[in-house]
Amino acid sequence: MVSRIASLSASDWVKWIYNDDGGANYQSIDGDNDGVFTQRNMLLVDLPHALSRSLGRQMSQMSTYDVEYLRIELVNFNDANDNESGLSVSGHVYHWTPSKHRIDAMKLARQLEKAAESAEFDSDSFILSSDRDYAGMRFNWDADGQVKYATAESFNQLVGSEWDLNELFQVYGYMKDDSTVYSNSLWDNRGGRANSFGFECSYTNYTSLSGSNIFDPKSLAFEFEKPISVLGGLLAVDFTHTSVGSSLNTVDDDYLVQITVGVRGWSDF
Repeated sequence: MVSRIASLSASDWVKWIYNDDGGANYQSIDGDNDGVFTQRNMLLVDLPHALSRSLGRQMSQMSTYDVEYLRIELVNFNDANDNESGLSVSGHVYHWTPSKHRIDAMKLARQLEKAAESAEFDSDSFILSSDRDYAGMRFNWDADGQVKYATAESFNQLVGSEWDLNELFQVYGYMKDDSTVYSNSLWDNRGGRANSFGFECSYTNYTSLSGSNIFDPKSLAFEFEKPISVLGGLLAVDFTHTSVGSSLNTVDDDYLVQITVGVRGWSDF
């Protein structure tokens, strides 16, 4: 079991990769007046990073992690004396499940990187290196700078300068087959789409009854207790909806997000 509050630090394994607050509150989340976020709010859970810290060994993303428990909960944020009512948030948790095409895509990326680095001598060379480091591949979710020590890439055909799973599976899928070849295909890419399930959690400090404010602290966490296979060990928690503004609020309540994950085991490929 591993647990942590999401932050912005590159050393943390639960990290905000998109947050619409900006400024000092960038590590927290607050409600939207109409109940729908118009900008992205997403945090990334990096299980290989978490388990590497817990177990004292380098865990690989070229693996499938067996997750059997996930808990998402809000906790109060000590930025100002402003948490006057409460907040409910909901959205989806995304993860890639293992498939032959996806595993082949990750293996191909490793082969390409090894070939590209075979004639070089620098800090991340696969064969000769000027630095003592691990040669294992590290993938972002969908853009640069999302995981610690992401593997750099210098292919003009790819967006950005680091590998990410979303683009890899799209490019590989289009390379393998084109859905337009089939007049009745229900799929559009051999890489497929990330699996997802919905969630909702809330935290209440005060409620209103007959015109009076009542101190009624309550946390309703989301718990998922079904086994899932997580390819590469990345879980993306995407917040899309929220409770609307409250008449009790003079300033928007801000909350931190705490994640707890139970991992049963893993298998490398």
